[in-house]
Amino acid sequence: MNKNQWFVLSEVYDEQKATSYNLKWLSLLESRLIQNSPQHFLEIALAEIATDCQTSWTALLQRTGSWEPLHEIGNFPGERRIPPPSLLAEACERRQAVICESSQLPFLIIAPLSKAPPSDIVLCMASNEPVDGKVLIPKLSQLTRLLDLSWNCCKQLSLSRHLEQQSLDLLETTRTLHAIRHKAPLLAYISQQAVHLVKADCALVFLWDEPRHLLTIGSVHGHQKDLIHVPNDQGIVGRIVRHRKPLLIHDVSTSPDFNPSIDQTGPHRTQSLIGVPLITSNNTCMGVLKVINDKRTEGFDEKDLLTLQEWSTQATLSLQNIQERETLLRIQQQNTRQAIEDTHLIGNSTDIQELRSTITNIANTDLPVTVLGESGSGKTTACRAIHFNSPRRHHSLLSVHCARASESQVDIELFGSGESSLSDPDVHSRGKIELASGGSIFLDEIGNLGMDTQGKLLQVLTEKQFTNPGIHKPTYTDVRIIAATSEDLTKAVQDNTFRRELYFRISSVTIPIPALRDRAEDILPLAEFFIDRFCHKTQQPIIKLSRKARRRLQEHSWPGNIQELQNVMERLVFLSSETNIESEDLTLLLLQPRANLTQVLVGSDTTHLPLPLTEATERFQQKHIDSAIQYAEGNMTEAAKLLGLHRPNLYRKMKQLGIPDHG
Repeated sequence: MNKNQWFVLSEVYDEQKATSYNLKWLSLLESRLIQNSPQHFLEIALAEIATDCQTSWTALLQRTGSWEPLHEIGNFPGERRIPPPSLLAEACERRQAVICESSQLPFLIIAPLSKAPPSDIVLCMASNEPVDGKVLIPKLSQLTRLLDLSWNCCKQLSLSRHLEQQSLDLLETTRTLHAIRHKAPLLAYISQQAVHLVKADCALVFLWDEPRHLLTIGSVHGHQKDLIHVPNDQGIVGRIVRHRKPLLIHDVSTSPDFNPSIDQTGPHRTQSLIGVPLITSNNTCMGVLKVINDKRTEGFDEKDLLTLQEWSTQATLSLQNIQERETLLRIQQQNTRQAIEDTHLIGNSTDIQELRSTITNIANTDLPVTVLGESGSGKTTACRAIHFNSPRRHHSLLSVHCARASESQVDIELFGSGESSLSDPDVHSRGKIELASGGSIFLDEIGNLGMDTQGKLLQVLTEKQFTNPGIHKPTYTDVRIIAATSEDLTKAVQDNTFRRELYFRISSVTIPIPALRDRAEDILPLAEFFIDRFCHKTQQPIIKLSRKARRRLQEHSWPGNIQELQNVMERLVFLSSETNIESEDLTLLLLQPRANLTQVLVGSDTTHLPLPLTEATERFQQKHIDSAIQYAEGNMTEAAKLLGLHRPNLYRKMKQLGIPDHG
């Protein structure tokens, strides 16, 4: 009892002119209730009362439908366990202590524990000796009020200690809960701690499979796990999912939703339960946490329901986080597998076989790599293959094209702006070099980097850090540099447009990619690969290349390398209405060989060379558009598709070039 409760008791009994007898009991009960549980307190208090009043039987009875003893000292004389219920009810109605004497009953004293109606708890004493009612009843009347107040104080203290301990337990279990990173052990921990927190026989976590309309056991503690699936329109658990509200049921036999057949599958027969829905932050139901059969005599109560609701809130948050994390990991793994498939180097030539071997050997290192080759030759694919076959494949691969923006823009893209945020001076714009830490960064056309940016990149390679203007401390980054260029970097070093130190750093491993025209045996495998990809993309039958069409592809010089071949195959799939491709179908899709370029531009008469570039370009465009229109037999929509233009743009171009409208 705390100080405030002590004064309340003192004031009450001072006003009632408590006797020294009352003060003795006040001191006695106060010393007992501080140290004991409500049940233990009753045991001690009733024993003291029985001794002081010299009774053979002393009990505290409670009416919950029928009268049952909360605690008793000795045995009730005669054949009965307790006095007749009619006498107990009469004492409660009178709301004062009474003494009963008859030939059939021993001397009996009944005192309601509270004068406030309805009084459902009475103190009963039986004695074989006569009792002086004038002395005992006033004493007993005050004693019952004191016992009632002390017992309630004891229950409040016990509840406070219980809630405090539950809060501490909940805090500790929550710490462990959020540290678990996998679903199965998390579900097991949720059910295990639910049993501990509310002292239940068994706990089960049901997960809701909404598409199948089923609830399945995710975890169970204190019960066998090979339990059946439960349709979400049946049983108490199904009701909780449908209504998304918690349930506290003291006697499941009174619930119309109770399914005894499910209950027979486990070692425990369900008597009482608490079920709480697992509601996520976006208001979706993940399942139900259910506990059954309280081990304590007083049964589940509202505080247990609140405790389980708090636990389910934390459990749902962790479960949602883990499911989202597992989904992201699954997507990442799928993307990584797809990326590895997409970086497969197609071809059977000796050059490609050697390239595959080189990439395999260097992928597991952290050495910087520079891939050399003409535009469109497959440098990007080779660089991606290096990353996705390395231990860094589960981290970011970020790309920067060093020739598509100004030097300052490329520098900001790589290293950030260095400017502080208005809301937080310590926060600055982060560049891809920093964001890709742990992974790789692909620098396409690295020869176009500005000299200042080259200096920062050199610092990253030598020190794994860089410094931006306006930021006092360096920025650390663990990033692998994978570069590509179609330029001659040695000449750039000689012309002082590329730092010598940086050149030696990035050139520790160089991988040359041969032009497509130098490995003709790879043309057809690549063409078939692209045809298969685009046919699947457009969900149309795989088209076949005739023998002449295959020969024509091999004879073409492919100045645009693999990129040109991919573009030709894509347009072929999208524009062709046939499943068999002939040589003639490739006429408008292939760039003219270099040897015939002059003739295409100016016709067979070369006496007018050299022409100004603008005029030569116009002649080529006129001839090319005319050829497309003839091939499409005057269908301007089809001609526009062949040329990769929208129909209005084709008419606009024809007007610019002075080509008459064929329509």
